[in-house]
Amino acid sequence: MAAASPPIDPKPDLERLLSEARRLRDEYEAAFQRYKTDGQVNRLIGHFGVEAAYEYYGIPKGISRDALSGFLRGWEASEPYRQLRQRFETLLDIVSRFLQGVSETVPSLRPPGNSAKLVAKLGQVRTAVRLDTKMRNLTRVLEDIDTRPLVRNQDIPAPRPRPRPPAAGSRPRQSAPADPALAWTLVGVILGVFLALALGLFTLIGWGSTIVASLATIALIVTRHLWVGPVARLGSPKRKGK
Repeated sequence: MAAASPPIDPKPDLERLLSEARRLRDEYEAAFQRYKTDGQVNRLIGHFGVEAAYEYYGIPKGISRDALSGFLRGWEASEPYRQLRQRFETLLDIVSRFLQGVSETVPSLRPPGNSAKLVAKLGQVRTAVRLDTKMRNLTRVLEDIDTRPLVRNQDIPAPRPRPRPPAAGSRPRQSAPADPALAWTLVGVILGVFLALALGLFTLIGWGSTIVASLATIALIVTRHLWVGPVARLGSPKRKGK
């Protein structure tokens, strides 16, 4: 029988995903900075200037909503943004499948594990509106999970069965020891009946007495649970009361 393969530590895979999430977040910020300083963006936001578009996380005072919304729509329609969004969605799908196969190691951990608790943490990533917020949330979730002890679900040990205590008032059954006297009683009765019938009926029905004796012997064997005990007690010495 082949030896079981040793458990595989899921932490290296998690750290690679975390590293990719951080790199993607940084690339997004760099691409957004380049987009802000582009000459076409200067003309898009007009006299408000590039600094107005820098307020990506809120609408600054004195800046019209239309100007900022137009700037953001242009950014989200750009090729760098679409590529970054596609890469993020691919990474989020990989992270989700990874978390479905691992569990946090806790004292109460039992198969199939607690993967659902880890996957639920991605809810704050999916519900965010802006892509940069999704990226920051994903990085934060992976950093939190990286601080926890993890185990792959297939490596979770099965619980050991606990012996059940006997019910109150019940006693464990023990097999009755062999009784030589009872065995000899059974053999003696069967042989005695067979011989008595065979010899006693021989003068009346001839060799047919053997058949009758055999049938009677078979009947005794079949019904032995009814008569063996009483017959054995008859042959056993009586114990004197104390």
